[in-house]
Amino acid sequence: MLSEADLIAKRAALRWLAKPHPQWTHQDLADALSMSHSWVSKWLQRLYQADPDAIMTLHSRTPARHTPPASIASQPAVVQRVLEIRLAPPENLQRVPGPEAILYYVHRDPTLHQAGVRLPRSQTTIWKILRQAGCIAAVPPAQAQTVRTATARGRSPVRSERCQ
Repeated sequence: MLSEADLIAKRAALRWLAKPHPQWTHQDLADALSMSHSWVSKWLQRLYQADPDAIMTLHSRTPARHTPPASIASQPAVVQRVLEIRLAPPENLQRVPGPEAILYYVHRDPTLHQAGVRLPRSQTTIWKILRQAGCIAAVPPAQAQTVRTATARGRSPVRSERCQ
């Protein structure tokens, strides 16, 4: 595996070889650099689009997103359905559903699928929606140790609360 410094050197060599040899095919350049045809195609395209003297062009681009995905909390239909499931459990659940059950039912909801909204993928997102709506009280830091101790002793310190 080549290091980033080695790849930068290969990209610089590609830029240097492509200028005096415009008649070379991508495969010729790939053979000269011991790289793949697709690598040469991708980097030649990037090099031609950029300033010829820009050094930063030789650096790789991050594959990470540049903008975060839209927040689930900004989609009122999803938030409303999560709260409805919490307040009126479907299918005679006979208990107050937690984030795991709510996530299950949200993904089975045909109305949300037809609306084409982005659905939550984790229980953490459901917890955040329930906390913002006041359905789940956040544990104050002073009580966090008490909660951990009670849980370790086999008791359940958490009460189920309904949204008002």
